[in-house]
Amino acid sequence: MLAFILILAQVSVRPTAVVPAQHERYAVQVANPAAAAIVAIRVAVPAAITVLGVDAPPPWTARLLPAADTAPQAIEWDGGALRQREFREFAFLGRLPADARRATLVLPVRVRLADGTTREWRAEVAIRGSVGVTSGGAFVLAAGAFGVAVLAVALALRRPR
Repeated sequence: MLAFILILAQVSVRPTAVVPAQHERYAVQVANPAAAAIVAIRVAVPAAITVLGVDAPPPWTARLLPAADTAPQAIEWDGGALRQREFREFAFLGRLPADARRATLVLPVRVRLADGTTREWRAEVAIRGSVGVTSGGAFVLAAGAFGVAVLAVALALRRPR
């Protein structure tokens, strides 16, 4: 039973909850309980997240792969080796749009081992809260504020002395 728990806990993504319109550091945390070294990590990033930058711990390298017709954007880390009982964080900076709705985003993670086998996980990140005003809503509020200001000036000029 303990080995089963270790395998399930091998990959996680932090944070587990995010707020729209904020820059977030996403950390793909990988621990290796297996005898074979992990040589590559790939995370599929949902279209709702704009990837702003990618980090790789030495000697690993990172590549941002754009979305294709049949696959979402992805980040791949390779060039290193994560041996048994070692742990690393593979990070990227991302941002949700201001109008992102409450939902759960799924980030599929695939790990490739030196023996050629792969393992897959599905990490989840919840979108909490909301910004409350979209760019269209901000325009309407600004136009309304401008109208109130014009009305105030007109009333001030018309006031009897």
